[in-house]
Amino acid sequence: VETMAAHICLALCNFPGVRHTAVLHMKERGDLQLLAQESRNHLDLARLLQRRDRLLQSPLREIFPPLLSVARGELMLLDAPEKAGNPEFAMALHDRGVRMVLSLPLRAAPGGPEIGAICLMFDRHIMFSREQFACFSGLAQIISFAMAMSALQHQNEELNGQLSQMSTVDTLTGAANRRAGEQMLDHELR
Repeated sequence: VETMAAHICLALCNFPGVRHTAVLHMKERGDLQLLAQESRNHLDLARLLQRRDRLLQSPLREIFPPLLSVARGELMLLDAPEKAGNPEFAMALHDRGVRMVLSLPLRAAPGGPEIGAICLMFDRHIMFSREQFACFSGLAQIISFAMAMSALQHQNEELNGQLSQMSTVDTLTGAANRRAGEQMLDHELR
């Protein structure tokens, strides 16, 4: 999931006007963490938010669009950092050339719980049309599904490893069972 998120951030950073992208991911126990980020302006989101995980406990949780997207489950647009009401936050973004922040929630299933957010920071004000917002929402859905599939693949690999262990080891004694013995004998014969 981390590798895929890094590739997503890199690809989104090539969108015209985008200076910074980030993918935030909800872990179990409601722990939102910064999964990946890509920057064209040397902005470090972990530093700005003063943490890399437990982001919903950040002092900026009430003003930073990606955190609001996860909390409210909606697309959030901050068209001017000074509108956030936090001068230090606005100055930090302005110093890095950020003039607008767009955030979209990620859901594994339509109408399901939020599994994270995508954040795009732009170096200029852009008037998006409804079609462009719909494209961003569609992109967020595709990314959500890809992240969910990646998590399922990881879970499937873990279960396959457990199943393999269960099929070759006696659970009571921990010794190799007959199937494991036959596999070892076959391997040695080859």
